Amino acid sequence: MTIGERWRVYPLLFLTLGIAVKDKLIKVVSTDNVVCKAVNSDKVICNLLVVTDPQGHEQALISSNPAGGFLRLHGNGNNPLIWLGHNEKLNGLIFADATGKLINPIIAVPTPPQGEVPGISPPGDKRPPDETPTDAPVEPAADAVPEEK
Repeated sequence: MTIGERWRVYPLLFLTLGIAVKDKLIKVVSTDNVVCKAVNSDKVICNLLVVTDPQGHEQALISSNPAGGFLRLHGNGNNPLIWLGHNEKLNGLIFADATGKLINPIIAVPTPPQGEVPGISPPGDKRPPDETPTDAPVEPAADAVPEEK
């Protein structure tokens, strides 16, 4: 093998070997889209998980927002939308019709301001614990239904 051939073959050989073992050494693969029939994993980390029916219509959504996580379930036709989780205004279980109007009953409580824990007096409150007000159920505002992402 001549020197010129070595300068061509060896760099290509090492480049090919590096490409072949890269994902085995780093254990991370980056891609925009993965299409497969099944995924077997102990843990999946994502920002948004959408479940669709065979026709591609969104049926369930698991996501997060600054107030916490939530689960949104869609119904077909006139079936209600069911929303469970946290948003900026409410925490709990909310039912809404196809237009987004709230349906009673709603099992929800207002979201406390950031940094406060429900049932504990705010800082500086001098009342004894037996005089601390309890959190009573509050009717949510009409605009309290979480917006779709």
